[in-house]
Amino acid sequence: MRVEDELLDINGVCRFWGGAETPVHYSTIYRAITVGAHPSPIHPAPNLSRWLRSELQSALAWRVALRDGRSRAASWAQWTAELAEQRSEEAAA
Repeated sequence: MRVEDELLDINGVCRFWGGAETPVHYSTIYRAITVGAHPSPIHPAPNLSRWLRSELQSALAWRVALRDGRSRAASWAQWTAELAEQRSEEAAA
């Protein structure tokens, strides 16, 4: 997480995926979280859920990599683990 990372509420997340004109429904987001295809929210306070924009952008990058055949990661979490491993290997080299 970057300190300057923007926090989005559920409406912002829905617009991130669907656009301002046709945002996706919030239940679609929560279904995707359940199957590991979407980052989970953080809870800065009780009953307050927010998502990090950088994690949403990473989930989008994973979907593009799947489409383009550059990843076989079964979930967004697996994708982020692969990226972290690649970065640590590059840093060690």
